[in-house]
Amino acid sequence: MNPATRKAEQQQELDSLSRRNLKTARAYRMRLTFQELFAQPDGGAGEAFLKRWSYWATHSRWEPMIKAAKTIKGHWGGVLNWFESRLTTGFLEGPNSLVQAARGAGAGIPDEPEPDHDGRSGWWETSFQLTHMKQRGTLFNHYHLP
Repeated sequence: MNPATRKAEQQQELDSLSRRNLKTARAYRMRLTFQELFAQPDGGAGEAFLKRWSYWATHSRWEPMIKAAKTIKGHWGGVLNWFESRLTTGFLEGPNSLVQAARGAGAGIPDEPEPDHDGRSGWWETSFQLTHMKQRGTLFNHYHLP
C-alpha cells in the first residue's frame, strides 16, 4: 500500500496491524523507511541514510530483511548512482518479464535448436512474439481465447 493512495479503512487496518508488533508490520515500516532514501538531497546524505537503514535491516534478526539488505549492499554503487542519474531499471521489468515467460514456454526444448530455413531459431522467437502479443492484448482479441 502506497501511503499517498491509501484509503481511510486501509490506514485503520494498517494501524491495527502495527500495534500487534507483527513481523509483517515491521517489514512494512522498513520498506517505507527505505523509500525515504529517494527523498535525500544528495548522494552523501543518501549514502549515510543507506548505511543506517542497512544496519537496521541486518540487525533485525529477520532473515528476509537481512537478505534484502545484503542484496542492496551488493548493488551499493548502483543504488547510489541514482542520485546522479535519477534513473532506475524499472523500464526493463516489462520486457524482462516477456523474456522470462518465453523462456518458460521453451522448457524442455534444447538450448540450441536447429535453425529454421532463414537461419533463425524459430521456437524462441515465436514464443517471445506470442508472449508479447498476449501481454499487449493483441493475441486472439476478437476470439476471447486465453
